[in-house]
Amino acid sequence: MSEPDLPQTLVHLAQTFLVLGEEIAAGAGLTPQQWAVLHQVGAAGGEGVLPSAIAEASGTSRANVTKLVRGLTRLALVRVGSDPADGRQRRLRLTPSGARVLRRLDGEKARRITAALEGLAASERATLHRLGSRLLSRLGRRLLA
Repeated sequence: MSEPDLPQTLVHLAQTFLVLGEEIAAGAGLTPQQWAVLHQVGAAGGEGVLPSAIAEASGTSRANVTKLVRGLTRLALVRVGSDPADGRQRRLRLTPSGARVLRRLDGEKARRITAALEGLAASERATLHRLGSRLLSRLGRRLLA
C-alpha cells in the first residue's frame, strides 16, 4: 500500500466501525448516541454522572443529552436521581436492565471485532494494537474501555 492510500484506508476503517456501531445499537432499539450515553453512565458506576458532564465529555449540548436521556429513561435503561451532595443536581445511573443491555451490546461489538481479527497472526494483532494506540494518542483520543 502506498502512503497516500493509508489515510483513505483509515477513513474507510473508521466509517466501517461507525456502521458496525449503528447496526449493533439498532439491534437493541438504540441509536449510537444513546449507546454512548449508556457507556458514560455505566463508567460512572453507582455514583452516577451529571448530564452536564456527559455533554462536556461528548462535545454536545445539554439539550441533546437531555433528549437522549429522556429516551433511555423511557426504555428503563437509565434512571435519574438527585445528587446526595446537592439535591438540585440530577445524577444518571444505569438500571439493572441498562447494565444488561450495555453488557450485551459491548459483547456483540467485541465478538464482531474479534471475528474480523481472527485472520491476523498474533504478532500482527499486537502491531495493530501498538500502532493504533500510538495514532489515537497523537490524535488526542484515548482508547475506550
